Amino acid sequence: MKKLLWIVVLGLLWPGISSAKIGTGTINLSDSVIRNFERYIKTTWTKDNRRPVRFLVTEDGKKSIGWFCPYPQCAPTGSSSEAKKCKSKYGKNCYTLALRRSIKWKNEFTKKAKVAERRFSSKDDFNSIKIKLTALGLVDSEIIKKPKKIEKKKKEKKVVKKEPKKEKKVVKVVEQEQEQEIKLYIITASNHYDKNVSFKKEAYSFDVAKNSALKTCRLFFKNDGASKQDGCFIIAAESKKINTAASKKVAKVVEQEQEEFKPK
Repeated sequence: MKKLLWIVVLGLLWPGISSAKIGTGTINLSDSVIRNFERYIKTTWTKDNRRPVRFLVTEDGKKSIGWFCPYPQCAPTGSSSEAKKCKSKYGKNCYTLALRRSIKWKNEFTKKAKVAERRFSSKDDFNSIKIKLTALGLVDSEIIKKPKKIEKKKKEKKVVKKEPKKEKKVVKVVEQEQEQEIKLYIITASNHYDKNVSFKKEAYSFDVAKNSALKTCRLFFKNDGASKQDGCFIIAAESKKINTAASKKVAKVVEQEQEEFKPK
């Protein structure tokens, strides 16, 4: 009977309990949203007498709002009214970025990420939060941009050499230059259970470097059990630009014979 009464009370406290839409696709979270998310995950029941339940962002990634529960027990997905308040406040559609302290946004990076890589802690600071969000493809960065190929137009030069009257040579030089910009990705992994160790890997592919760093971390903790292996996550991701240039020159010589001069 007490359980039934408690369920009725919950229903009265949180009317219209429903799940706001989970965000999908490409988004670039602004620094102000990241700072708001930092305050959101640092909120605890012990310190603030409330718990973080749902974090929403506008469709352009520039504004956000957090939904907190001030009661010992709350609906796990929050209230549908928060999405309406967000849209009313900012004039844009709002979507769920995280439930509690776990990222729920869906894109090509979050789908491949492990649960530990999508989960945040109340002890995380701004820089570590931004690095993890970047690795999840939620913050625009040069790390996730593909190298651009720069190709210059062909240059055609005509050089006329002076020759004796008997013959004339025309040298045509075709010069073609190509420049290519590539990036070297440097990914560092660590472990939630032992953050004093780190594993850095480099590769010309972001996914290759990331998987190599995580694989090395998991092999290191192989003897400690599966739970510690699952504690491996990405703590830093950076890239270096490397320019390569190549040029080709092709020379074509065309000889034009002239009639030999004969005095009359």
